[in-house]
Amino acid sequence: MSPTFLIGIVFSLALIASIRFNRRRTEDSTHPTWTLIVIRLCGKHLGRLQPTPQYRLYYSAADLASTTDPNRTLSGADVEVIPDFCILLQRAAVVLSAAQQSMSALLSTITSLNLCYHAIHITASFLPLLLELKRPVSRHPVDIEEFMDDLSTFMQHARQQVLAQAHCLFSIPVYRRQTHVVAVAAVGEWWCFQVLHRSSFSHQGAFDRERYMELQDRDEHTWTSVNREEDIIDLVHPADTDQMKEVLQKESLKDKRARQTEERDARAKKRADKKDSRDLHTQQWAKYVNDTQPDDTLGYSNDQINDYHRLRAACDSDWAYIWGNPDFLGFDTVFPDHIKDGGWSNVMRLGSPASEHYLKQIEMYLDGWVVRNPPADDVEM
Repeated sequence: MSPTFLIGIVFSLALIASIRFNRRRTEDSTHPTWTLIVIRLCGKHLGRLQPTPQYRLYYSAADLASTTDPNRTLSGADVEVIPDFCILLQRAAVVLSAAQQSMSALLSTITSLNLCYHAIHITASFLPLLLELKRPVSRHPVDIEEFMDDLSTFMQHARQQVLAQAHCLFSIPVYRRQTHVVAVAAVGEWWCFQVLHRSSFSHQGAFDRERYMELQDRDEHTWTSVNREEDIIDLVHPADTDQMKEVLQKESLKDKRARQTEERDARAKKRADKKDSRDLHTQQWAKYVNDTQPDDTLGYSNDQINDYHRLRAACDSDWAYIWGNPDFLGFDTVFPDHIKDGGWSNVMRLGSPASEHYLKQIEMYLDGWVVRNPPADDVEM
């Protein structure tokens, strides 16, 4: 990647961490980062591969009704499936009026003043990649347990929702020619992926719209229950920039004191709750939680996260079932081939060796999509 591109990723990640410009750490604050990542995944085929945000994969019945305003979405009538990001790829045929030209000859005439889209019609559209984003975890968790609980919950929700989106994709007749898709689940700068095959959904029947609505409702409830950082932004007269500076300084001091009080009280309560535990593994886990401190700049390290995972898995069967890998975070020296072997990858952090390895692997996978699907289609529809 070019230095300019990497600088953009660094600045977009810094935006996620910014208290001043990202007060509530909502999902949309991660869009700049993942826009750049999705563009990077398209590689040399950017253009044929089209990074697309908020692509409406499945329309509600109300949207398709002839009486519906096309510029307005009606809520409550039916489910809509809208991935946060996807990558599109199309194939096409030359229309009859331009039949004297081959597809390659027609495309060679394209200029910025000659966009000959009227001379072709799309015969196939594919979505080689689906990406579901969830809001970042808190900047100031009470301890590593709260951090890991939030990361686990949000990542599970992202994985379940992107799995449902893939199920929807494979249930739609116009995508019948697509046999597999890369599903990416991301929580801020943390992410994982899986290659899903059409055959994986053969035992589930058609896409369950009501179940998908339940997933969306659950995410809304989770957002409300864990949104510990929401507050009201003070508004100041646009010309009074000196007052704006004073507001920001007061907010920073207030937020810092409130956070320290909350952390102190929560830690004391947590220690009291775990004091009487008789189980050795639980005691070891509780001691680790109380003793582990994050780095002031980077937060919890990979080793701290993996140590926490192993200790919790030893005393929490549900946690062990969900995150059954020996390590929670991706390996930095050994990289299983998830493209070929399937299954969810470990969770990775953008900028780690594991993340860089798998981003390159996905880019190569998408390159294969383009090679196998040249612009000219040999199937009419």
